[in-house]
Amino acid sequence: MANEKHLALLYQGVIAWNQWRQEQPQVIPDLSKANLYQINLRDFNFQQVNFCQANLSYACLDSTQLNQANLQGANLLGASLCQANLHQANLDLAILKQTKLNSETVLNSKVRKVWELVNGGGANQNLSKIDLAYTNLFQVDLSNSDLSHANLSHANLSHANLNGAYLSQANLTAANLYKTNLDNAYLSHANLTSTNLSNASLIGAYLRDAIADFVNFQATKINHQTLLDHKSHLIWELVNQGAVKKSLISEDLSNANLKGVNFCEADLTKTNFGNSDLQGCNFCQANLTKTNFAQANLINANFDQTNLKIANLSGVIQYKNINFDETRISQKIQEHDTQIQLVELQPVQKKSQLSKLELSWIGILVTTILIIITSYFFWRYQNNQPLFVPPNLDHIFQNQN
Repeated sequence: MANEKHLALLYQGVIAWNQWRQEQPQVIPDLSKANLYQINLRDFNFQQVNFCQANLSYACLDSTQLNQANLQGANLLGASLCQANLHQANLDLAILKQTKLNSETVLNSKVRKVWELVNGGGANQNLSKIDLAYTNLFQVDLSNSDLSHANLSHANLSHANLNGAYLSQANLTAANLYKTNLDNAYLSHANLTSTNLSNASLIGAYLRDAIADFVNFQATKINHQTLLDHKSHLIWELVNQGAVKKSLISEDLSNANLKGVNFCEADLTKTNFGNSDLQGCNFCQANLTKTNFAQANLINANFDQTNLKIANLSGVIQYKNINFDETRISQKIQEHDTQIQLVELQPVQKKSQLSKLELSWIGILVTTILIIITSYFFWRYQNNQPLFVPPNLDHIFQNQN
């Protein structure tokens, strides 16, 4: 949030602000998330100022010094930046829709290209190998464009039009493609790791051989012409249609985003969930014989009435929020080729080790016995009694004769 003192100085006007900046050059003003809608900021010295996620829509920023300023995620909708200096400014994910620039606006080539795409569209263009990482391309028309080998990692492409786009080997890691039109797009060998495809349309799209680890397929639209690898299609099916009583024996569901999927009564024998996001999943009464949960995220997962005796739970995230009611689980969970870990969270686990309370009582009992024995020998010593009395063997031999 913005620093209230810095905001107060800003509202005193350009003369007071610039004088303060000159007198206090070591101070980096914090105006993050400030609402500066339609404000006149002409000629202000904003060098290195933090405008992260600030609302600067329709503001006048003409002739301002914004070099090295942080404008990450800032809303510059309709703002005027004529003659502004944005040398080395951070404009990652900034909104540049209807932003006014001129030839004297100092801006790096990447940001200017984004501005052109946002305001002029990018349909039918050759954008191969372009760097658009961390850019805000909301609602941009990139239909039928060549984006092969393009870097679109962490870009915001929600509601964008990528119909018929060629995205072979493009990097879309962690990109936001919410409600994006990807109909008939070609995504072979594209990197879709952690991409948000929720509510996106993939009608007729080609995604064979794409890297689809942790993709969010929630409500993603596909049809019989959409070409997905077996694993990706299965994940889409589970996320959108559930897995109640489904047989998934020996299926590979590792590195998958399966949040909230209902696996109730499913047969998950030897299923591989390694490193997957299984938050909020329901495994009630599922068959988990030899199921692999290694390194999986099981926050708020439900394992009510399941058998986890032979399941691999090594490195599982957040045991404390898992529902293990009436769950049968082995005492020892063995990591792959590593040490054995103990699990102490299941309520019905049969313990083979003693609790701390039991060990404390045993210690007290042993100590008491030692005190009694020591006191007895000390008493005999004090009364000149022999510590050891040998048996009367003569009496025994006489009885035998």
